[in-house]
Amino acid sequence: MRKADLIGGIVLACASLFLIYFAIPYGTEDGSYFGLSPLVYPTVMAAGMGLCAVGLIVQSIVQANAPSEPAPISPWRLMMFVISISIAVAGVVLIDHFGIWIGGPFLIAAMMIFLGERKPVLIVITSIVPVVLLYLMATYVLKAPLP
Repeated sequence: MRKADLIGGIVLACASLFLIYFAIPYGTEDGSYFGLSPLVYPTVMAAGMGLCAVGLIVQSIVQANAPSEPAPISPWRLMMFVISISIAVAGVVLIDHFGIWIGGPFLIAAMMIFLGERKPVLIVITSIVPVVLLYLMATYVLKAPLP
């Protein structure tokens, strides 16, 4: 049995239950839309995550005799994961506080640099063009405000 699979499955199952019963119902507003409720899609996604978690738990129990790795993730890979998550969170915070025009390009450029891109012209173009396209589409096609 791989302890990491068992523990990860249990954590994901608990997270999906938390999402289904607390976070999604209390964090979603009632919409004035026709058709499906705004709760449906996030609940289906959380239920899918829960089913995958149950599958991971069952797989780890069924493969109880399989050899276990001493460290399923190296410290270097863990550090790289933490850095990438930090960049994503910083981008979201910047978008929340300063808007899409500041946070969007920062998020895209920071991820490109983190992933190894070094050409400044390519970084600038790739970080600005999607934000402009998103703004134009949201403002003129969807008629929805952006942060």
